[in-house]
Amino acid sequence: MLGKFFKKPESPDQDRVPPGQYLASGFPVLTYGDTPQIKTEEWLFKVWGKVATTKIFNWSDFMALPQSEFTKDFHCVTRWSKLDVTWTGIKVLDFRLFVTCYGSIGGHKSTKSLSGKRLN
Repeated sequence: MLGKFFKKPESPDQDRVPPGQYLASGFPVLTYGDTPQIKTEEWLFKVWGKVATTKIFNWSDFMALPQSEFTKDFHCVTRWSKLDVTWTGIKVLDFRLFVTCYGSIGGHKSTKSLSGKRLN
């Protein structure tokens, strides 16, 4: 796994990398075959099932949701790590405010939003 794209972690980063992992010099793209090209005009994100109302977000709707940016280390199950990766997107904790789910825990049914507030 070592070579041009991966290296063994050295101090001070050694403590940030799990045992057996290698540091990636870039962000590896591990795919098989062509990457699908999806037009944002055709992109949809649908939330359905145990929800109060089925919701469909198009690209503009989704990108208008609250965006967050944070920097974290990324550790892949294929034994590579990338440190200090900046991520931008919609947190699940923010997204849950736009969807009301129904569910049950241990056979006890409840009607709650994803934020945990009782609806009725």
